[in-house]
Amino acid sequence: MDEAIQPNILIVDDKPANLKALRAVLSPMDAHIIEALSGNAALGLMLEFDIALMLLDVSMPGMDGFEVARIAQTLERTKEVPILFITAAYRDAAHRIEGYRSGAIDYIEKPINEEVLRAKVSLFLRLYNSRAESDRLRKAYEELTARIPVGIYTFRIRANGSMTFEYVSEPFCRLLGLDRQAVLRDAAHAFKAVHPEELENFIRLNQEAGEKRQPFLWIGRFLVAGQVRWIHIESVPRLERSGDSVWNGVVIDITERTLLEQAMRAAKQEAEAANQAKSRFLATMSHEIRTPMNTILGMGEMLLLSPRLSQQEKRFLAIANRAGNSLMALINDILDLSKIEAGQLNLESIRFSPAEEARQAMAIVAETARAKGIALSCSLATDLPAQVQGDPQRLRQILLNLLSNAVKFTEQGRISLQVETGSDDQISFAVSDTGIGIPDNRLDTIFQPFVQAENSTTRRFGGTGLGLSICCQLVEMMKGKIWVESRVGQGSVFRFTARLPWVEAAPAAQAPAGVTGTDQLLPSADPAASLRILLVDDVEDNRLVVEAFLANSPHRIVGATSGTEAIALFNAQAFDLVFMDMMMPGMDGLEATRHIRSIEAARNMSRTPIIALTANAMKEEMEETLAAGCDRHLCKPLRRSSLLEAIDHFARKGSAANPTTTLPTPDGTPTESDAIRLPLLDQLREETGPGFERVVSLFLKNFPARLDALSAAWQAKDWEALRQASHKLKGTSATYGAARFAGCCANLERHVAQGGATEKIPAMLEEILTEGRRVQRELEQFLASTMA
Repeated sequence: MDEAIQPNILIVDDKPANLKALRAVLSPMDAHIIEALSGNAALGLMLEFDIALMLLDVSMPGMDGFEVARIAQTLERTKEVPILFITAAYRDAAHRIEGYRSGAIDYIEKPINEEVLRAKVSLFLRLYNSRAESDRLRKAYEELTARIPVGIYTFRIRANGSMTFEYVSEPFCRLLGLDRQAVLRDAAHAFKAVHPEELENFIRLNQEAGEKRQPFLWIGRFLVAGQVRWIHIESVPRLERSGDSVWNGVVIDITERTLLEQAMRAAKQEAEAANQAKSRFLATMSHEIRTPMNTILGMGEMLLLSPRLSQQEKRFLAIANRAGNSLMALINDILDLSKIEAGQLNLESIRFSPAEEARQAMAIVAETARAKGIALSCSLATDLPAQVQGDPQRLRQILLNLLSNAVKFTEQGRISLQVETGSDDQISFAVSDTGIGIPDNRLDTIFQPFVQAENSTTRRFGGTGLGLSICCQLVEMMKGKIWVESRVGQGSVFRFTARLPWVEAAPAAQAPAGVTGTDQLLPSADPAASLRILLVDDVEDNRLVVEAFLANSPHRIVGATSGTEAIALFNAQAFDLVFMDMMMPGMDGLEATRHIRSIEAARNMSRTPIIALTANAMKEEMEETLAAGCDRHLCKPLRRSSLLEAIDHFARKGSAANPTTTLPTPDGTPTESDAIRLPLLDQLREETGPGFERVVSLFLKNFPARLDALSAAWQAKDWEALRQASHKLKGTSATYGAARFAGCCANLERHVAQGGATEKIPAMLEEILTEGRRVQRELEQFLASTMA
């Protein structure tokens, strides 16, 4: 062993000959020998060197060995050093006892047996080396634990119930703001740092873990230097034979992580609240913007049918209608983009025919293409599945956008749509044109919002550049991708894929792959076809309006005033189509629809198309009707054109088609000063024909009773009755042009449904009653003028 790290043996004797003899005996030992000729000299060496073992002569002049031993026991540096007394004179028991009392661990008499001395010295050196190694490891452990940001402790619970900390690291005390010596002296000192609000729970969990001898886990607050810190404590017990349980544990300060998590939760809640607010805003904007636009476009279309207009006036109206349709398309794009960005746009998952969607998209753009002299063609793969699972409305939106762009940017030549199948339920679509093309440096940005190929494009062709961005995001939601290939002056090919799981494989006999010409893509309904229609609505006015709309049609109407009556009629006879009001007393439209679907399933009947009729147009409510089994959603007030289009759609399909909806109904209070909108009333008179007087008279007859029912529900504090009464008044009054009154009823319905403050209801009722009297008066005047 290197002399620098050899243990030191101190031999003390006043006779040099004895020192020499002892050195000779110990020379074989792996140790460094230090000699002293007196007690005083020995004490000086004890303070200078680390002594592993001391061989001390008893009889010395001045300070004898006993006194040297006693002084050594008082020194911090030597109190643990083993002492062997060596003597030739003091052999009696009294001297031996005094030697042991002074601190010696052995007593060797002269003459010395050299082998015995070496054996004892060897034993003490081994003990010293073991202790030195233990001290080295302990220091290394303490240095290591002092460097890591985790506190470590050993906690003992004795069988008698007493508790002590056997070890605590420096970080343990630093993290908890504790004094190390105080904790080692008294375990209760550590509990003083626990936050007062946490202390009771902390002690209880400690006791439970101790009793059950299960791991202890705790996350809570400590007060460290007057500041709140979040601390994570975890320890595992070990049971000893004595009955004591020893807990080795760690302490971690998780304050920053906890505060970050709290901040993230708060931010998440704020973001969710913002999304909800944005959703409500979008819903409101959808109503408030679409409603006047719907009226503007509708009135424009009605005016175009008037024979009294000159050709110039019709041309002006046609221009205004085109501008209105462009504005409506822009509104739809902005709302769609906002919903996508807010994460509020969800795809439906229903069965539909991809071939049919392709044909319908081509049919919609056919007239515009034909007017420009552009040839259209559609190619469908022979292995295209008959039915897939997905969102047909959004797929059609993508196709229409790409096809409309192709028509817009193509002056001559042809436009084609190609649909093919791929692997993993992927279906690929390609829209090619011979239009103006896109420069190479714009191909990478064309799918970004508000981007068009060139600045001049907007001036020449219009548009905002939102359509392709929405298409791109819709395609991504369908687990596909979209890209474009284009050459300036030669045309473009827009390709995209969509994952649409197959539900029904392609039939054995498939239409030719190269079907061309738009006429072949537009199957027309037989105008002479007569449908048996079940009309379900508890409000007589609403049933009468629908009957008036269809008075000159070949269709036969069977009315039902409740969901229960509708089920009985459906059980007793077959119907080709069902119009189902959603809000009815007793069994509502949703439940009645589910019953009808269960009857069809039990009897293995083909699916009867069911069209939901409701004054609600919120996305969630529309989804609820479709989920119940409805195939389409028509919003009140109904228009004859929408009603006939829906009937014609299902007459051509022969079965339930893709779920869809009409534009939303008015919601909120309009700003018009008139109680009724005369243009809407004129339109209703034209659409109902001879039945107009009857339907308006019936509405006026029942109107006071419905207002009374509203007041009675409020007096009885029957909130559901109040909500239903306001809902029915909203739907029926809007049909007769009372848009402002309908808006007031909608506000009350929404207020009650959302649990709004009851003290606001009287003022809302007063507004409804006041406006209702105006509606009644103006309708009576209008009816009188038409009869005059």
